[in-house]
Amino acid sequence: MRNNLSFTRPVVAGALFLCLALPAHAVVNGEATLLYWFSEDDVDGVSADSGNAAFRGELWFNDRWGLSGGLYQTDPSGSLSGVDYFNIDGKFRVISATDNNWLAVGVGYQDIDAGFASTSGFRLTLDGHLSLLSILQGYARVAWMPDLDNLTLGVTNLSGGSATEFDIGLMLHPVPLLGIWGGWRTFDTDFDQSGGLSFDLKSDGPYLGIGLDF
Repeated sequence: MRNNLSFTRPVVAGALFLCLALPAHAVVNGEATLLYWFSEDDVDGVSADSGNAAFRGELWFNDRWGLSGGLYQTDPSGSLSGVDYFNIDGKFRVISATDNNWLAVGVGYQDIDAGFASTSGFRLTLDGHLSLLSILQGYARVAWMPDLDNLTLGVTNLSGGSATEFDIGLMLHPVPLLGIWGGWRTFDTDFDQSGGLSFDLKSDGPYLGIGLDF
């Protein structure tokens, strides 16, 4: 990640404090996943394959309060520059029927760094899990970033930025502690302002992952 280390330090410190402040009887579960995102980047109509490794983690406390984060990086061929997508979210389960059947809302922070330009802002999230079989779950995640920071392209300063993220997939749990993920992820960033100036960046494609599910 290129420019958000100063932000991640207090976030990590806050997460550690939260874990240490939990009562001894708190129930903690979550996941830690290494992924490969077979993405394609499209920048103002110019596209290229951009697959690269990614990481996502999530913790839940007493099946009610959650903390999640992810780092997705693209590595396009040709003249396009790679993009780093970093996010961290706090969540609350509005429906928590079981460990594997729930719906949560959240708020968090998003950083988008394309090398030649970067932006960031708050995000609102909605995600859920649904148990399909004893070893198979479906999941979906949606995030909306309505007010991204202004984006500077050379001498042009663009405002009116927003972004959306969609992630849908399946998780196979063949043995204890092991999870295998597969799905599709889309991240779409748009800057449109009066005067006809605009900038569009989209990264999407399937992914596969393996990691801990506890």
